[in-house]
Amino acid sequence: MKSRWSASVSVGVVLAFAGCGRADDRVAVGVVTERFLAAIADGNGHRACAQLSDGAQQALEQDESKRCAEAARGLDDEIEPSRVAHAEVFATTAKVDLADGQSAFLELTARGWRVAAAGCRPEGADEPYQCVLEA
Repeated sequence: MKSRWSASVSVGVVLAFAGCGRADDRVAVGVVTERFLAAIADGNGHRACAQLSDGAQQALEQDESKRCAEAARGLDDEIEPSRVAHAEVFATTAKVDLADGQSAFLELTARGWRVAAAGCRPEGADEPYQCVLEA
């Protein structure tokens, strides 16, 4: 009887920590997204690029033919700051919905959560998102 109770407690503790980890990830992806948007609004390209995944940095540099920090300063015309309305985490990827209808997509990297796509809006009910910036 005692071992069954111990096993139940252990499983409950593991599940509780798993739930906290997911909640922590939702908070983390929201913070990274807000940090990225604030950097764009402030014209701080270095801080904005620090929030991007390697793929998103490379895509931005390639699209704009400029270094990431310089290219990121030009995103303020296309990506508006907005508050996080909802965040979902799926293992190593996440989607953050903003109050203005935009979304950002993040990926878990060796440096933590990083923005892989931003300024995304759905094209239609069954259509993919169109993003201002994407890896």
